[in-house]
Amino acid sequence: GHMTISVETKNKRLSKYDIMDKLKHNLSIIYALYPARLSQTHCCENKKLMWQSNQKYSPVYLKYNRVEIRLFSAIKNVEQLKNRYDLLFKILYYTFEKPVSYSVLLKKVTPNLKRLYRNHPNKTQKINRVLDLSKSFRMYLIDGKESENIEQYI
Repeated sequence: GHMTISVETKNKRLSKYDIMDKLKHNLSIIYALYPARLSQTHCCENKKLMWQSNQKYSPVYLKYNRVEIRLFSAIKNVEQLKNRYDLLFKILYYTFEKPVSYSVLLKKVTPNLKRLYRNHPNKTQKINRVLDLSKSFRMYLIDGKESENIEQYI
């Protein structure tokens, strides 16, 4: 389920460090979707995404001029793959091509969450939990602050 990306804007390929610096805080959405994976061995290192502490078993691994997002779970079907691709595309687009505030980004990805949890018995609560977790993970990625709702994953 890992996804590896590179970014080219205005005919310039960004380095893995530039990608990480710009993308880091918006990856909190992915953290919120897969929080339990942060404690598994393949994602348990360098949770703050400090590129100076890059390690293979980090949630995001910097390699060559690419960034590998390791938090995603295995893909179960084509629909899940399409939704995941669309989610990541939106995060990348609204980070690199048309930067928006985090609250606007959350509104842009909410349709993806609705598709993801459409059959969940408590769909609205589940989506709200992911959105709340993402805000807490974002604060963690910005300044290292661990709020109560994420400390079990950190």
